[in-house]
Amino acid sequence: MSIRTGLASLLTLVALATSAAAQGRIEVLNSRGEIAPLPGTTILSETLDEVAFRRAGSDRTETRPGNRVVRIVYGKGSDSLEQARAAVEAGDLRNAVTLYTTASGETDPPWMAAHALLELAEVHARQGKQGLADARAAAQRFLDQYPDHRLLPDALLALATYAAGLGDGTAADDSVRAVLDLVRDDRITSDWGVRAHL
Repeated sequence: MSIRTGLASLLTLVALATSAAAQGRIEVLNSRGEIAPLPGTTILSETLDEVAFRRAGSDRTETRPGNRVVRIVYGKGSDSLEQARAAVEAGDLRNAVTLYTTASGETDPPWMAAHALLELAEVHARQGKQGLADARAAAQRFLDQYPDHRLLPDALLALATYAAGLGDGTAADDSVRAVLDLVRDDRITSDWGVRAHL
């Protein structure tokens, strides 16, 4: 095998490995009520009603009803998101805020910006009382930009926590009530009602 052929093979393997690392996995309930994994997926969008994704090697967009999706493993995010998470692990919250802010404006991979906003809110909240207002603003930004996102109940309960920490009991109650309304309307599972009451 020539050096050129060997190098081309190596580059192909590296590209495939990088692509595989960026891929995620969806676990859904099949028609028999069993959890079935769908590996090699990239999430394109996620709402309370459905999750849209593309499988590796395909240009076709597939969807699954939101209430059939048990778990999503997203795969690797952008460099900004991965560096933000590393900064949090290292305790460098100031740098994490900058990186999460950048990631929240990026569109590749498609699922990432919404998640970056919620993680940004959490990082702000970890900075004590002075960070709660920024955390609340980030959570509100999520609600404004992604009002029907699959993580809506997470965002609402986070907003309730931040509002309560700032002494705004009315806003906290409104957010909890919004989660309970989603449960009542069968938009989310009943276990969210327990979380909201807690």
